[in-house]
Amino acid sequence: MKKFFILLVTFIFTFALFAGCMSSLEFKETEEIVSKDNFNATGYPIVDESITIKVMGAKASLQSDWSQLDVMKAMEELTNIKLVYNLVPQDGYTERKNLAFASGDLPDLFLRAFITIPDEMAYGTQARMLLPLNTLIENYAPNLLSLMDEGKGNVGNIREGLTALDGNIYSLPSIALTPTSPGGLIHIRVDFLENTGMEIPTNTDELYEVLRAFKYGDPNKSGKDDIIPMSVLGMPHGLLLSAFGDAGGGRFNVIDDKVIFSPMTVAYREYVTYLAKLFAEGLIDNEMFSQTTQELLAKGEQRLIGVHVTGPNMYGVGGAREVLILPPLTSPINNVKMTPMDSGYSIGVAALTIKNPYPEATMRWIDVFYQPDVNKYENGLGGIAGWFGIEDMHYHLEEVDGEYYYERASYRNNFPDRDKDMAMNQYIHTYVTPGGAGTWPRYLPPLMEYAPILDHIITGEYNHLKGPHCKEHYFPYMTQGYSEFIRFTEDEQQELAIIEADLLTFMAQIDAQYVIGEKSMDSWDEVLETLKEIGVDRALEIRQNAYDRSRN
Repeated sequence: MKKFFILLVTFIFTFALFAGCMSSLEFKETEEIVSKDNFNATGYPIVDESITIKVMGAKASLQSDWSQLDVMKAMEELTNIKLVYNLVPQDGYTERKNLAFASGDLPDLFLRAFITIPDEMAYGTQARMLLPLNTLIENYAPNLLSLMDEGKGNVGNIREGLTALDGNIYSLPSIALTPTSPGGLIHIRVDFLENTGMEIPTNTDELYEVLRAFKYGDPNKSGKDDIIPMSVLGMPHGLLLSAFGDAGGGRFNVIDDKVIFSPMTVAYREYVTYLAKLFAEGLIDNEMFSQTTQELLAKGEQRLIGVHVTGPNMYGVGGAREVLILPPLTSPINNVKMTPMDSGYSIGVAALTIKNPYPEATMRWIDVFYQPDVNKYENGLGGIAGWFGIEDMHYHLEEVDGEYYYERASYRNNFPDRDKDMAMNQYIHTYVTPGGAGTWPRYLPPLMEYAPILDHIITGEYNHLKGPHCKEHYFPYMTQGYSEFIRFTEDEQQELAIIEADLLTFMAQIDAQYVIGEKSMDSWDEVLETLKEIGVDRALEIRQNAYDRSRN
């Protein structure tokens, strides 16, 4: 939030500074900025003679140059559209994106765009540098349009989530309805349970006993006091807070249509009390607030951690065979299983700018990735291409009893010159596609990992464990929180940015102080008083008004 406030102030200043050059970027209706002589509204190629579209995108650290990836080459061959890339390392992408808007030096298309709702307000509604996409979607994106009209996703309707307060759509979604979509799951080592004679815990009291057994029961049979019963990065809000009755992720939530700030609830206080107990008894990593991801992974590779919320890849190759996923836990103050709702989609993954000379063709290019029917993929290209490649080149699909199962590991053999020992995620981004979880325009249908019902089994694939487990233990207990897609007015957003930056900074400090024992839980009322002084009541009022507005 604090970053957004700084961004907003910077934008207002630079917008005035560059007013002269902005006049040359006047908004035009899409019908006025493109000639359709070379454009095919249906069928392929999209254009008869090749055109070039300039793209700016966030390049993840594992990714190769996008022009060298199989999917992007195949898309050019299918559509006759060549993309020219300005790829920015993801760590510095936000700054470069903001600079592009401030200077007016815009690409035609943002991909892996990370366009936020405040971006849409500043550069769409106000500055009109992002193209409204409503008409383009209606006329040239039949795949996406069908998904929007069907209301795919778990939280409300995709159209509602995409639409700004001015009625326009400025960015496009990533839609994933796979059973493997939930994140923040708690993993526990199978061998540690077996070696200590413990059962899978179902509530926080049982988890406490399991962690004690891991600490004192020599679960790795090393004869050493070397086990970290549980390790996390910061506060494990996701499922542990849910055990105490709040599935909102530790900040703003909605319970019975009333907006709350989680740290002000009894559930949050009991959650912090529980973590403080674990910390005091050495049952949770004493470096939870200071360690880096790399340091956590290094501990995992040594098989020293019993319980964690990171994926099994922390245990290296074959890690998925060494863990189980815990179901949602309950606690002494909450006997209802719950887990944060996974919306099934994210927004801001792609956006067209007013510099784009071919908006219709660009929208058709993007719409390839929204094909909802896996039996209608064009040359193996569809939504799954933004996840792990081209059908029958990088993976195989098979329908069994109305569900689709996929297998991909064996398809590396199609490319003998490539490194087949890479981790799957690295292999995909090195050779296949720039798409990633929630960052690429796509529709992923409900899929399962390759299963024993098929001819051959790929062992060690984490999704083979995660998919069925999530369908049984997580989706039935998902609880709607405060939607990330709720829109605020400009005045509301500015006021919230100031208040919430202070609220979240304060809570980040306070959480650590109480968990590690620097402060006693007996003084928690002082936390509530400080939150009121910062302005939590006003933040709740603004968020309640926006929530009520979204419901009407």
